[in-house]
Amino acid sequence: MAPAGCHAMTIYTVAPDRLATGTWAERREDYADKLVAYAETRIPGLRAHTQTRVIMTPEDFRQRTATQHHAFGGLAPFMNTPRIPHRTPIDGLWFVGAQSQSGGVNAVIPAAYRVARQVHAQAATKGS
Repeated sequence: MAPAGCHAMTIYTVAPDRLATGTWAERREDYADKLVAYAETRIPGLRAHTQTRVIMTPEDFRQRTATQHHAFGGLAPFMNTPRIPHRTPIDGLWFVGAQSQSGGVNAVIPAAYRVARQVHAQAATKGS
């Protein structure tokens, strides 16, 4: 993700989906500056060595995931909401994870096994 001699890092925090005052568009730089200042207590000179900065707000995540609510690292949990299916519309691309139709971290390994069996079956069908 970074050119030779450089490094990439992510700094994030839990933040409200919607702000009590102002908008994310208005306050994104302020919040990012506070995060970098906090990180500099452990990584002195971080700001001075930053070449590229990308700020992702909850609004950005909602837009990229086409959802009304978002939680960093996955979809916001809502009762009785269907999960993302393992099979995607893209041939050969499968989705397995805590946010998938199997749901929950404890279910990821069995879900990966089931998806691997489906991938194998699909490959066998195409090969014949």
